[in-house]
Amino acid sequence: MVGAGTGGTTAARFAGRAGLKVCLLDTKPREKVGEKVCGDAVGGEIFDILGIDPPRKEDLAWKVKGAKLVSPDRQTSIMMVDPSQAGYIVNRREFGQRLLDEALGAGSVEFRERTFAKELIVEGGAVKGVKVRDKTKSGTEEIRAKVTIDATGYHTPLRKCLDSPFIERDIDEERDSIICYREIVDLGTAGDFDPDYIVITLDQKLAPGGYLWHFPKNKTSLNIGIGTYLKFTREIKKLYFQNAFQPYVNAKKYTVTARGGGLVTVRRPIDSAVEDGVMFVGDAAAQVNPL
Repeated sequence: MVGAGTGGTTAARFAGRAGLKVCLLDTKPREKVGEKVCGDAVGGEIFDILGIDPPRKEDLAWKVKGAKLVSPDRQTSIMMVDPSQAGYIVNRREFGQRLLDEALGAGSVEFRERTFAKELIVEGGAVKGVKVRDKTKSGTEEIRAKVTIDATGYHTPLRKCLDSPFIERDIDEERDSIICYREIVDLGTAGDFDPDYIVITLDQKLAPGGYLWHFPKNKTSLNIGIGTYLKFTREIKKLYFQNAFQPYVNAKKYTVTARGGGLVTVRRPIDSAVEDGVMFVGDAAAQVNPL
């Protein structure tokens, strides 16, 4: 299992439960698993489907009732509410740490930190494992397995190792992804926003090819972000401030507690997420929801 993000730890959990012997790898040290820039929002239904406890303790930042989709002219909006389930805003690191802990407790699951998977081992057209490098040591080693699961994320080097008519080796970044930037903004007092709803604004002038988002972290804090075409990468922070931050934050005093960005897939999942001896999950398979 290559990658201990949301998809990798979830897959490791179920493989361990099934009685399989699992080796879970990640490039990060264990204490940094879960540190990732994202929108931090997830619907409650997926936890019911998988039989996983929803965020409740340190991994829960806030609960919302639904989502509000706003039109470009700001005059029309659609409320998306399902009374049977909650929406969760997670503390991303704590959420990732919980998923890792639960995976390691699910059976014969071993975790190897600071380990980088360089390439797949392919023999006779089938994947037999991965070649890895431990960041604390020199040289490489082979880890062989009956099934290898690639959960390394958007920039996966492993999918490109395959020569298969069923697996898309490359994704057109210009066409199929957007550059995103977000900040966690603490307004200090109750802000001028509804803390019960996440807000997504579709505006091709303010966020060409993407969207703006304003997700409450609590009654006083927001996850504010923008996603747009890759050609605006150098301008992303300027566009964020002008189009996502400035029009919505009226407070004179505020604190930015976190910031960061990255690429997000805005396409269908890859045609096939499986080949002989290998599977792909999460961003490595262009899946929007890694759970």
